[in-house]
Amino acid sequence: KIINNPQDVVNEMIDGLLLTHSHLSRLEGFNVVIRSDIDKVKQQVALISGGGSGHEPAHAGYVAKGMLSAAVLGEVFSSPSPKSIVAAIRAVSGTPAKGVVLIVKNYTGDRLNFGIAAEIARTEGIPVEIVLVADDYAPIMDYSSLGRRGLAGTVLVHKIAGAAAEEGLSLQEVASLAQQVTKRLRTVGVGLSGCTAPGSEKELLKVPKQEMELGLGIHGEAGAKRLPLLRADELVELLLELLLSSSVAPLPSFSSLVLLLNNLGGSTSMEISIAARRIVSYLDEKGLFISRLYAGNFMTALDMSGMSISVLFVDSEEILKKIDSVTEASGWSAAATSSSRRPPQLLARAIISSSQVHSKKEEESNDEDEGGWKEEGERMKRVVQRVVEVVEREKDEFCRMDSEIGDGDLGSNLSKGAQALQISLSDIPFNRPAQTLNRIANILLDNIGGSSGPLYASFFQRMSAHLSSDESKKAFPGREEWVSAFEEGIKGVQAVGGASLGDCTMVSFKLN
Repeated sequence: KIINNPQDVVNEMIDGLLLTHSHLSRLEGFNVVIRSDIDKVKQQVALISGGGSGHEPAHAGYVAKGMLSAAVLGEVFSSPSPKSIVAAIRAVSGTPAKGVVLIVKNYTGDRLNFGIAAEIARTEGIPVEIVLVADDYAPIMDYSSLGRRGLAGTVLVHKIAGAAAEEGLSLQEVASLAQQVTKRLRTVGVGLSGCTAPGSEKELLKVPKQEMELGLGIHGEAGAKRLPLLRADELVELLLELLLSSSVAPLPSFSSLVLLLNNLGGSTSMEISIAARRIVSYLDEKGLFISRLYAGNFMTALDMSGMSISVLFVDSEEILKKIDSVTEASGWSAAATSSSRRPPQLLARAIISSSQVHSKKEEESNDEDEGGWKEEGERMKRVVQRVVEVVEREKDEFCRMDSEIGDGDLGSNLSKGAQALQISLSDIPFNRPAQTLNRIANILLDNIGGSSGPLYASFFQRMSAHLSSDESKKAFPGREEWVSAFEEGIKGVQAVGGASLGDCTMVSFKLN
C-alpha cells in the first residue's frame, strides 16, 4: 500500500484532503473534517456522520455545502470516540442552536458512541436527532433494526437530508425526511476478495478464487452465503432480484427507482460500467423506470474487490429534486469538479480551533464549585473512593467473568476508569451532585475502552441531567430522588445500547 507508518494513515489522509479541497477544514485536536464556512453551517440544521476510516470517500468526501456539515473519523474500521463526536456537535452548533442530525450506520460501536454523544449534547441544550441507517437487505439475515447493517445507501441519506438542511428546513423536518428515506432504501453487496488493513498482509476475509461472498458488509466480515462466481450479467440479476423481492419485507410503493452502484474499492471502473449496463437493461425488461443511476466509489472496504447495489424506491418528485441539488462534495459522483486546490503552505489555515467546543457544563462547574452541600459532598467522595478500591481489587475476577461471555477485558477497562477517577478526585465538585455525575461520566467516557465506556457514561449522564433541576433546592437529594435518578440512568443505557430487561445484559435486573 502507498502509506508511511500504518498508525498515521488517518491523520495523513486528512492532511491530504485539506490540501486538495479548500472547502474542508479540520477541527483542532480531533479527526473531524468540517466545512470551512462554519459560520454558515451554524445558521442551519447541521448534519454529522462518520465511522471508521477505510470506506473512502465516506465520510469526509461528503462534507460540503448540500451534504454533511462534518464527518467524524475513527481509525481504520473503528468507530470514532464519543469525545470526538461531541466536539463536532459543539463546533457546528450556533447560538441558539438550530439542531444537529446524526446519521449513523447500524453497527454496535457507532450506535453506542454516537448515542452517548447525543446524550451529552442534549444535556448541554443542543437539540440532536439520530437517524439510524440499516439498509442491508442481504438474504438469510436478521431484519430487525438490530440485525441489518448500514451500507452504501447511507450516502443517499446524506444527499437528501443535506439538501433539506440547505433549504432551511427545521431539525424535525430534516430528521423526519431522513427517516422516511431509510425506510425506502435497500442494499445488497457481493465480495470477490477480502480486504487488507494498512500494515497487514493478511486478508480480513478469505474468498477462494471462482467463489464470491454474497451479502457481506463493509468491514471484511463474512456474508450471508458463499456462492460460485457468476458472470457479470448473472450477478447483477441476482442482486436486483433480491432487492426487488417482497419475500422478506413488503415492497414500498414507488413511481421510480434511484440506484447507487458502489465499487467496494478493488474492482476496476471497467467492471463497474459492465454491471451498470446490465442494471439498466434488466430493469427496462421488467418495465421499471430508473430516474437516476450513479456508479462509482461511494462507500468502500479498503481494497476489497466487489460491489454493492442500493435501491431507493421513490414516490415523490421532491426527493429527486433534493438528489439533484448542487453540492461541492468531492465524493458525490454528480458533484461539480470545481473545488480549488490548496498549496501545501496553507494547510495550517484549514485548521479550525477547538477552543470553543468545550462543554458548557464543565465551564459552568468550574465557576460554581464553591457552595453546595459540603458535608454530603465529602460522603459522596468517600463512596467514589470505595468503588475505586473495589474495582481495583476485583478487576481480575471481572476479566474472568467477562471471558466466559466476551473478550475478557472488562476488568482491565474498568480499572482504567477507576484509576482515572482516583487521579481526578480533587477536581470533581462533590458538593454538587449533578455536576459530580456529569464529571464522572466524562472521565469514564474518556478512559474506559470498548462498549462499556459509552454505556457507563450514558448512565451517569442521564442521572446528572435528572438531578440538575434539583440543585436549586435547599436540601441534598434524598433517597427517592436518587432512586429516580438511577432509573433514568438505566433508561439512558437502554437508549444507547438498545437492551431491555431480560436480554441478559447489564440492565437485566429490577430496582427494589
